[in-house]
Amino acid sequence: MTNTDTADRSTASDVDPRTERTLRAIEQAARQLLDQGGPDAVTHVNVASTAKVSRTTVYKHHPTRSSLIRASIEFQDPFPEEFTGDLRADLMAMMGHIVDDLADQEKAHRFATFLERSYSDPELEGAADQIVCRGRDLLAELLEHGVRTGQLREGVEPSYVMSGLIGTFVFRALLSGEPVNRDVAADVIDHFLTHHAPT
Repeated sequence: MTNTDTADRSTASDVDPRTERTLRAIEQAARQLLDQGGPDAVTHVNVASTAKVSRTTVYKHHPTRSSLIRASIEFQDPFPEEFTGDLRADLMAMMGHIVDDLADQEKAHRFATFLERSYSDPELEGAADQIVCRGRDLLAELLEHGVRTGQLREGVEPSYVMSGLIGTFVFRALLSGEPVNRDVAADVIDHFLTHHAPT
């Protein structure tokens, strides 16, 4: 099973070093503006000025404001390029990057800001919806494979799984102050697999 990367830029190995430096400068400027002034400060004009690049260059790599803000959050793409077929390993691959990022307080704060503003900003709401839809679609594919191969019982709803797994990590990172790490991810995933094992 594979999926297509829908990120705004190519992987580092495909990018000219000068372009890569420009991308890094743009993303660093966006993060700086987000930390200092919140989402309203992350505009193409402000990012261009802070990164010392042209506005055209910023638009080239991040044509929308939501793209800029997503870049400023600096979250890794949690969705692997290819699934292995081992349900536990593939769930860990999906959730591992998420818990790594949520364990970083600055990244977790940026993510919380993004989520909070997505309720009132239509552009950011669209960006959040894209992330959720992509994750749900990939998770549905993964769970269907788990059912077909006898690793999971039938009838497991992807949206419930996504909210149950990721919601646990977000709650711990942003609300309860409990640790968020890969050991926690492994425990949560093992509990899920035990509860939903084929009968």
